[in-house]
Amino acid sequence: MIRWFTQNGVAANLLAGIIIVAGLFTAMSIKLELFPELDLDMVSVAVPYPGAAPEEVESGIIELIEDRIQDVDGVKKITATAGEGYGSVLVEVERGYDATEVSDKIKVRVDAIDNFPEEAEEPQVEELLLRNEVISLAVYGDADVKTLKELAEYIRDELNVRERITQVDIKGVAEFEISINVSEIALRQYGLTFDDVVQAIRNTSVDIPGGSIKSRGGEILLRTTGKAYTGAGFEDMPVITRADGSVVRVRDLASVEDGFVDDPLITEFNGQRAVLLRIYAVGDESALDVSGRVQSFAQTIDADLPAGIQVEAFRDFTYYLKGRLQMLIENGLYGLLLVLLILTLFLRPSLAFFVMLGIPISFLGSMLFLPMLGISINLASLFGFILVLGIVVDDAIIVGESVFTQFQKHGGPGVEASVAGTKRVSIPVTFAVLTTIVAFLPILTIPGFLGKFFYPIPVVVIATLIWSLIESKLVLPYHLTLCNVGGGSRGEINWLQRQQRKVADGLERFIEHRYRPVMKRAIQFRYATVAAFVGTLMIMFGMLAGKHLPFVFFPPCPRTTSSPNS
Repeated sequence: MIRWFTQNGVAANLLAGIIIVAGLFTAMSIKLELFPELDLDMVSVAVPYPGAAPEEVESGIIELIEDRIQDVDGVKKITATAGEGYGSVLVEVERGYDATEVSDKIKVRVDAIDNFPEEAEEPQVEELLLRNEVISLAVYGDADVKTLKELAEYIRDELNVRERITQVDIKGVAEFEISINVSEIALRQYGLTFDDVVQAIRNTSVDIPGGSIKSRGGEILLRTTGKAYTGAGFEDMPVITRADGSVVRVRDLASVEDGFVDDPLITEFNGQRAVLLRIYAVGDESALDVSGRVQSFAQTIDADLPAGIQVEAFRDFTYYLKGRLQMLIENGLYGLLLVLLILTLFLRPSLAFFVMLGIPISFLGSMLFLPMLGISINLASLFGFILVLGIVVDDAIIVGESVFTQFQKHGGPGVEASVAGTKRVSIPVTFAVLTTIVAFLPILTIPGFLGKFFYPIPVVVIATLIWSLIESKLVLPYHLTLCNVGGGSRGEINWLQRQQRKVADGLERFIEHRYRPVMKRAIQFRYATVAAFVGTLMIMFGMLAGKHLPFVFFPPCPRTTSSPNS
């Protein structure tokens, strides 16, 4: 195959062209997100139990759930928490099981429990997913919390309609609550009980379908809409109708407060009361696109808000994604320039250029397979690209140097010299790439959430190295036959070429008179050589163990001038 591609330059160029064009189209369509979209292999079961002590929650909620779900297939570990007025059970799913299927089984079991306390609310069973939070908005100003929350709900709807952003959560404020405080004196006055009021509200605040009427003009659906959603709606509800035709309503028996649940949460932004909106990227939405649209929206929405109310974007997590992309681009450009410069100095400019092409071709080739493997451009996959950037061109450099040596022996470039030089190092280069691939394979076996998070790194590295090997064996040999490495006399070449020859000759003299003697001595005293390197390795481990070289998983977040205080 090496000889065939070297002799058929059209095939080599066609292969390189297909990789470049297809890779560019694929790269432009790959989803950009902060983290890989993955599930946490966790299922949450939450049951609110208002007014109950933790002991009551444990006996009336937690123990019942644990007994029902402990034998569900796929359940690895159950962690339960009983708090005041609230009980939660966190289920860890066994490796190899589908978390969604396990969640459905748990929901069936929990829904079948019929002896929960009457005051307990409906259980909430959901699979925990890692959502990609992109950016936040703060709605703040000189207004009460209720007004701010209503404005936050308006902004959430506007984001959905105008910017097509589907997932927005309102945070930093308690939930709305309508409380009805019944007067004992009023109950005695009208001869009623508390249960009479409760039952009247339950019977009145409902929406009831009434069937349908079929006519020549079509079918008419009947429906009674009586459900109340505001404090005023509950105040007008009738409790009883007396014999004289007068109606006793809720407002005659109780005071109705349309406010918030009792929660000490206070959120401030720039020193003023605020409500926060957290915006997420879901599906095929690009994190960078969502961030840009939200920031543009925040600058234009102020005109639609009351005086004194402001909207400001903050906590933009795409800062990390932009930084990683910028690092990859900068390092890639520096790598290309260094390869071009070094190989130009020590070999030839044309050879350096063709070797340098191996970097973009290998990267674009790996891009072709990322969507097939469910991998997006995120912090993990970008880390893989940055990691492989320093080793991706090694095989091409080795092949290029070997072919250049054959050119010198055969008096210039040619198919035979290019094939001979490539074959001469084909086995060591192949095994060098394979050993690097093997070094990354164990990452694919990491279980649980960490395994899913780190999965893109080895896939990116392995795919890039494989394409680098293909390019150095099938595309590069033909390109090297086009190199201008003629050995003309020093008088026939220009000044720049003469300087390049001096540098190359200097390297060869260094190898012959310095490096070769040192290498012979190191081989002669091989035990001392091994001992020196083992000692150096021990010193490095000592620095790590002694914490002289600190390690952090993520760098600290940059400090911002505006931040919410909750």
